[in-house]
Amino acid sequence: MIKQVQNWLGDKKRNYADGVVLFEKLASDEIKKKYLTYFKDVKEEIAAFDMHFTMLVNKIAAIEAKMKSNPDAFKTIAATEPAAKNPSEDEVSMDVAISKVDVSTLTDDKKATYSRIQEIVPLMASIHAELDDDTLTDDERKDLAEQLTDLSDEKKSLWAEFDGTAIVEPTNEDVEGANDSTVQSVYLQNRLNRVTENIKRTNLSIDNAVTAGKKNLETNARSRLTMYEADKANIEQEIAALNEPKQI
Repeated sequence: MIKQVQNWLGDKKRNYADGVVLFEKLASDEIKKKYLTYFKDVKEEIAAFDMHFTMLVNKIAAIEAKMKSNPDAFKTIAATEPAAKNPSEDEVSMDVAISKVDVSTLTDDKKATYSRIQEIVPLMASIHAELDDDTLTDDERKDLAEQLTDLSDEKKSLWAEFDGTAIVEPTNEDVEGANDSTVQSVYLQNRLNRVTENIKRTNLSIDNAVTAGKKNLETNARSRLTMYEADKANIEQEIAALNEPKQI
């Protein structure tokens, strides 16, 4: 149960409505009488800095603290909680489809995309393993959740491109009439920015794990760092190749 609360708090893209559901389920009757109507008064998605959202985060953070200090108080709720939600049908279908790809039939471009998808899988598994550690601090959990979100978004985007179900465009590409090399350059730069940020977060995770003496977390993070650094080197090589002057 506490994992749901911590995952919501650590998610930079957390959904307000999901937070209200958690609050209604876990807050005491007294607290719900004071705030539930106020939280439910919002009829549509709101900005993260809205007072409703800020107060909701504070109240759920207080619930998390109470769950840590007095877990027995939430045993009844946990006993009536349904089993953990399975991945969505779309996610399951995507993973099944990925596992059935015949690499021998792929073009070089498709092989490169598929190879990157395959690299993301163990990275995500490593982060999920770390998130199961109850001793993580809020900042550590937030950093890991952000890495997981980045990797999940990249995996879905790459698969959509690979499978031909969507045209993936760079988020900051707004140049009219841009040629393929320009689009590819922006795409690679976006990837480089993401992996550079994840390297920073992972180095922080390593430092925190070393300080806390968490050897397993340190090992996982170092393994992830190796993969991130290899990805960064590959991206930089692709950018350099793309920028080489064309011979006439």
